[in-house]
Amino acid sequence: MNDEAKMLTIFAVPKAFRGHIEIIQRNAIRSWTRIQPRPEILLLGDDPGTEQVAREFGLRHCPDIERNEFGTPLLSDIFDRAAKEATNNLLCYVNSDIIFPTTLSETIAKIRFKKFVIIGQRWDLDNENPVDFEDPKWEQKLNDRRKAEATLHEPTGIDYFIYPRGCYENILPFALGRGIWDNWLVFRGRLSAIPVIDATRMITVIHQNHDYGSRPEDAKWICEGPERQANLELAGGYSSAFTIDDTNFVILPEGLKRRGLTKKRLDREMHLLAKRHTWLAFGINFFWKILKRIDRWFSKKRTIHNATG
Repeated sequence: MNDEAKMLTIFAVPKAFRGHIEIIQRNAIRSWTRIQPRPEILLLGDDPGTEQVAREFGLRHCPDIERNEFGTPLLSDIFDRAAKEATNNLLCYVNSDIIFPTTLSETIAKIRFKKFVIIGQRWDLDNENPVDFEDPKWEQKLNDRRKAEATLHEPTGIDYFIYPRGCYENILPFALGRGIWDNWLVFRGRLSAIPVIDATRMITVIHQNHDYGSRPEDAKWICEGPERQANLELAGGYSSAFTIDDTNFVILPEGLKRRGLTKKRLDREMHLLAKRHTWLAFGINFFWKILKRIDRWFSKKRTIHNATG
């Protein structure tokens, strides 16, 4: 990948800069500015403080984004705006509470595909205070805290997507932050036959834990409310909600490797095959059901044999 191709545009939609959310979003954004080479950063939306922070850090601000009837930003417009506004070919959507490593671009440069999507698991860390970015050892100290205190999040949650321009077009109008949308983006990449790469081992991202509102019902709304249900219906159900485990490549210190097949992964592959070739869907599904019945029969026979000695 040449130097021009390495140049990255990060885009995000911050929440209102208030209280603890302001602290962790400033930490996240300041970490992005320390990536080498320094990326272009777009802050989308007009929540309080966004314009001021963009001006303070010398970032670009795009205030007008489409929202649903509840005032939640729509993923479709976010990705469209980023594609139109970005001056670089390489794009990265990231949630505004995520701290990136300064070596992010080094890992991206190892990918030789023309089209790809990079995702990875995050480390959940309780962090109440501003990070001292003037300390030359800030990254080492934060990583020491991660090792001692943080928890690796389940592969269901995805907080960043790195991809070349053109990989994600005609995105559906999901409500941002209401679940499923990130899982559908993984499915969309796999459905489009784009290599989707798990970079958990190479890109250490820290998610700064936070609450989801001042009232218990706020968190319930996000996790169970009508916007999440609408997202699930828009995705086409849980069969199209892929996780990091559904990536088909993984990048390790020794290089890029294709994931091996398991029963669960084979089931996903058959689902993708049926989706790509709708005229074959009936035959594929019928064949897959027969194989599953045969597998269950052999599994039952093995169980009986083991039980009887």
